Amino acid sequence: MGCHVKKVEVDSYSCRACAEQYPSSLLKACGDPFEYALRTSWGATIAFSEASVHGEWVHLKLTMGADCDLIGYKSKRPLGMERGVDIRVADIVWCCDTGR
Repeated sequence: MGCHVKKVEVDSYSCRACAEQYPSSLLKACGDPFEYALRTSWGATIAFSEASVHGEWVHLKLTMGADCDLIGYKSKRPLGMERGVDIRVADIVWCCDTGR
């Protein structure tokens, strides 16, 4: 997750400080690999399976094969991003656990 603080009474994925700073679905993606999505302030929609928060940044492991509109065009596999992508947390407009 990034802070490594002992988790207390918030949920099983975050400490109280992280829960107040980051979206809950983003924190869930740090400890529960599944299907998630977020939208950035510049309009990109990103499907991802895992996340790790590093202060002001979050590293996303992209869901390969999912529709992705990351760099201005729709793609099934963003070129050069097989290892993931780093996004500023401040640029996240919404984030969700897709539950698919």
